[in-house]
Amino acid sequence: MKAQFIQEVTVMDPDSNLPVEITIYKEQAGGMFGVDSSYLTDTDDPVHSPFGNGILDMDRLAQNNARLPGNGGRIQIGDNG
Repeated sequence: MKAQFIQEVTVMDPDSNLPVEITIYKEQAGGMFGVDSSYLTDTDDPVHSPFGNGILDMDRLAQNNARLPGNGGRIQIGDNG
């Protein structure tokens, strides 16, 4: 399932009182969700749809609005194919 990058937002962690970057996505099926941005850069684990639509193929803009190298800014996360 495709998930389109919408924007990155900063929220305050209620436990640490530190800012956390959250990346907001919109699924092809219509739902929107957020993922801790550091998780996306620190792991190769798949990201599953919170709506039960399987493993996500996610577009993402890198920091400073620069596209990620190699594939036009797209990250294939958890490709089982």
